[in-house]
Amino acid sequence: MKQRSIGFQSADLDQQDFTTACKELALRARPAITAYPLTVACLYLLGPYYNSHKALTAFIFCLALLTTIVRWKHASSILEITGPIPVQWKRRFDFATIASGVAWGFLGLFTALFATPQDFIILCIGTVTMGAGAIASIGNDHRLYFIYVYSLSIPNALPFFFKGRFESSAIGIVGMILATVASYLNWTYCRSFWTNLRLNREKIDEVASARERLEMVVAGSNLGTFDWQISPLELHIDQKCPKLLGYPPDKFAPFAGDIYSFVAPEDRKILREKLVALLKCPESKTHEVEVRLKAVDGTFRWFAFRGRVVQRDLSGRSQRVAGTYQDITQEKVAQTRMEELQRQIEESEKLKTLGVLAGGVAHDFNNLLTAFVANIELARMGIEESDEAQQFLNEAKNSALSAAELCDQLLAYAGKGKYEIVPFSLNQAVGELAHLLQVSAGKNHTLKLELAKELPNVEGDLSQIRQIILNLLTNAAESMGEKSGTILIETSVSKADDIQTLHPDLTPNEYVHLVVKDEGCGMSSEVLEKMFDPFFTTKFTGRGLGLASVLGIAKNHGGKIYADSEVNVGTAFHVLLPVCKSTPLAVETKAEQESPEHRRGPLTVLLVDDEVSVRIVVKNLIEQAGHQAIAVSGGEQALEMLTSDRKSIDLVLLDIIMPGMDGYATLQAIKENWPDLPVVLSSGYSEDNVFQRAQGQMQGFLKKPYSRAQLLETVESTVAGHYSEGKLRKTA
Repeated sequence: MKQRSIGFQSADLDQQDFTTACKELALRARPAITAYPLTVACLYLLGPYYNSHKALTAFIFCLALLTTIVRWKHASSILEITGPIPVQWKRRFDFATIASGVAWGFLGLFTALFATPQDFIILCIGTVTMGAGAIASIGNDHRLYFIYVYSLSIPNALPFFFKGRFESSAIGIVGMILATVASYLNWTYCRSFWTNLRLNREKIDEVASARERLEMVVAGSNLGTFDWQISPLELHIDQKCPKLLGYPPDKFAPFAGDIYSFVAPEDRKILREKLVALLKCPESKTHEVEVRLKAVDGTFRWFAFRGRVVQRDLSGRSQRVAGTYQDITQEKVAQTRMEELQRQIEESEKLKTLGVLAGGVAHDFNNLLTAFVANIELARMGIEESDEAQQFLNEAKNSALSAAELCDQLLAYAGKGKYEIVPFSLNQAVGELAHLLQVSAGKNHTLKLELAKELPNVEGDLSQIRQIILNLLTNAAESMGEKSGTILIETSVSKADDIQTLHPDLTPNEYVHLVVKDEGCGMSSEVLEKMFDPFFTTKFTGRGLGLASVLGIAKNHGGKIYADSEVNVGTAFHVLLPVCKSTPLAVETKAEQESPEHRRGPLTVLLVDDEVSVRIVVKNLIEQAGHQAIAVSGGEQALEMLTSDRKSIDLVLLDIIMPGMDGYATLQAIKENWPDLPVVLSSGYSEDNVFQRAQGQMQGFLKKPYSRAQLLETVESTVAGHYSEGKLRKTA
């Protein structure tokens, strides 16, 4: 918005410039107008004429005082206005100034006509003084100054022109010349004033614009600014930091207290070291530090500060540090979460690798045990029942079967164990094991059961769940040693919302929560991290497979196991199993199972296995029972044998893991070419895993290691159940 200048040099002024000029005019006017009462006092004390005419002097004094009050009042009114100066206020100020100039001009005229030369000299000195005051007070308004000066000088010079003498006219001319010179000097000063005003205004606008742009950039970049003055020690931080921490906006504007009181104790040493390095750095390099600052509610937020030394004293010591900061709390939370996910991925990969290793070891070991058990049975068949060697061979067989159980634990950890999935009550399973559990706990330990009422059923393999309970109870008893104490077995239900919050890796569902808690020696954090690793154990005679197999069982049932432990206090193992809403199934007894009618007469079995020892011993077992066995080492040889002589073969006993063409590919080829030929698969893995991959094309399954009775039962029952009466091939 533009305003008419009303007496200023420029015809049109910006409202802000107009206000600035008026303020400057009023500010300078107040001390300058005190020259009027001083001039009257000098006339009264030193002028003979005015000293003898006291009434006239009193009148002049009142006039001087009145003009002084009026101009002072108008100047003060302008200074008191906080916003833009109205035009009428400037007009009033101009009128009062011109009126005072005219009044003093006529006083000079009166003095020149009637007073003594001494009075006139005193008045001239006062007039010069008021002219100087006018230069100082109204110098930035050239037109006002011009009117004021000539309203003083013209009345004073007129008497000298009318006296008709050359000396008098010369005095009047000199007076007018002085007024003109003063007016010119004021014009140059006024021009300089307005030039400086506009330059300063441009600089102020430029600084304001730059500051506005900086604030917009800082606001858009989510950055804050800080300014740390070392001497005196003051810290200025913009409003973003206190707002994020919940403090008042002026908390750090400035802050002269102990800044370390806001820093997390763990980060104070780091901050101190960074500040020392920053202040001692001679090159004013930018330094960075990440610290946690305490909020009003007691929590901590992460901030990243970047700054450098921006001011030094003459000796080179740091005086001021400035820079930016940013709230990085979300980034830190995301980074922590990412590290946790990375750790879980690495742990999962490690467990997967160990699972593959465990499964491979178990499979190969079961192959060896198959040959071992079969050879023992062949040896027992070759000696009398009363022979003392029968007992030793039986012990060797039992040891081999115990080794097979160890392989089952490895397979359970690898996720390839055999499961018979049925709904059952975990409370009932614990109750049925109560006596055995008390025996396992030992005489020095008290077994306490706290089983939740109306506990929902779980679905899984009951024998495997029993293995979990017994394994955890055995660990609890061994951790307590000879120390007396209580072992607590507790069951409860965990709601779906709690599971989703506390265990996001599990499927949202209700879970039965089993807790086995002891008062033993406990475990350190290092042991807790490795306790589920296979072959890791703290026992001198341990194998390190107990907890590893428990972990595999829990995961394969869609659940989870974890532990809380404290050294010298105890350990609590937590097992989560998903709830099953169906009712428990009745177990079918052996008496209710129908035994298939076995086929009579000798059979011809095509035995396919890459292990030489297995082929030899299984072939012998089959032939000892009166059947015939054709042994080949791979799938290609089996297909060649079937192509050349299919009619003579009644059943294929097919190993799964073989080099080249494995058992699944061989099974697929057999069913495509000879769909009526029964096939029994054999593997160290469980039937469930094999059946899923075989897609239901097999007619029987033998898990290694197997006994002579299991082998013959499976072969004969499979053939008898597969062929109908009309399709039986007549024996020779």
